[in-house]
Amino acid sequence: MHKRFRGRVLAMLAAVAAWPMAGQAQTDTGSTLGVMTYNAGQGTDFAALLRARDAESYHLAVAQTLRQVQATQPAARMRAVAAQIAKVRPALVSLQELNRWKTAPFNPATGRCAAGTVSLDMLEDLREALRAQGLDYRVAAQVAAFNPRPLLGRFGEGALQCVQVLGRNVILARAGLSNTVFQWRNPRAGRLDAPAQPQDDGSGTPAPVGTVPTGQAWVSVEAQLSGRWLRLLGAQLDERDAQRRRDNGAALRAVGATGALPVVLAFSANAQAAPAPADDAYTDFIAAGWIDAWQLRHPGLAGYTCCQAPSLDNRFSRLSSRTDLVLLRGAVQAPRLSLVGAWNETRTPTGLWPSDHAGVMAQVVPDTAP
Repeated sequence: MHKRFRGRVLAMLAAVAAWPMAGQAQTDTGSTLGVMTYNAGQGTDFAALLRARDAESYHLAVAQTLRQVQATQPAARMRAVAAQIAKVRPALVSLQELNRWKTAPFNPATGRCAAGTVSLDMLEDLREALRAQGLDYRVAAQVAAFNPRPLLGRFGEGALQCVQVLGRNVILARAGLSNTVFQWRNPRAGRLDAPAQPQDDGSGTPAPVGTVPTGQAWVSVEAQLSGRWLRLLGAQLDERDAQRRRDNGAALRAVGATGALPVVLAFSANAQAAPAPADDAYTDFIAAGWIDAWQLRHPGLAGYTCCQAPSLDNRFSRLSSRTDLVLLRGAVQAPRLSLVGAWNETRTPTGLWPSDHAGVMAQVVPDTAP
């Protein structure tokens, strides 16, 4: 091996070894509140839809997109995500890209889709996997980031079929903890953008050719730790367009500024915090006074969370930027943070990464009662 290349590899391995890892199972005891953010990885970037240039290539791209998602074995990946959650047992989990897919026959005579049947549902797969781990996590809040009308896909030489995707951000709350230790209340949700695509109205009318599922939304709950309340806010910012990402961030900061409670923003920013140069959407938060908990507790450590190959079957980790963040506003601290899902042993039995992102686990402490 060339000495210079070997040196780079050894330096990279040393940096990875220095990253704080999630430890064994722990339970919130009232001293800290466990909060995790995890982008579950929807299994496609919809690139085939973006490349389509006519109706037929678009119909083929819809089918290709669903096959891409299925090839990433979402149910198995959600079992791997559940295993990571079970190791640290956070009280609250902020999740992004927990998508549901439905398929249905298309009637060309009426131009409508029949009632759909669920092809896969990552939220239900994750909750089932958590129950198998002996854990009960309830859906505390959820929001549709995107919910377009059905897309028309052509599978093989067959007739057109309807394919519908619902993109969701979710907060799960752990059940079974004593009310004297942990409670939650006031689930809320809203949009960070105006949907740029026709939304599902239940009529069965397909979306126009060219529709690409996209959209950004936020979700939140208030949580009590031994009598002190804080707000957990989850979201995902725009991935493709830098200006829209900054606009999403501005809208999210406005949401976080409402009310008097301290805020823990645990989200998939799609905005590079490291390595330098940082994305403008990230620096906007820092300039506005938000505290980057990872940078505060682990200065100099990469903490990379993005991104594995879209197929999730890359042999060696490709994580090379930190985009999944825990930001703090107000009287709250995060004394401990670690990565989850970033290591080889977290893969599925068939060798797939749990997601194209790693997650971040934080132990947070509200400083004072509101």
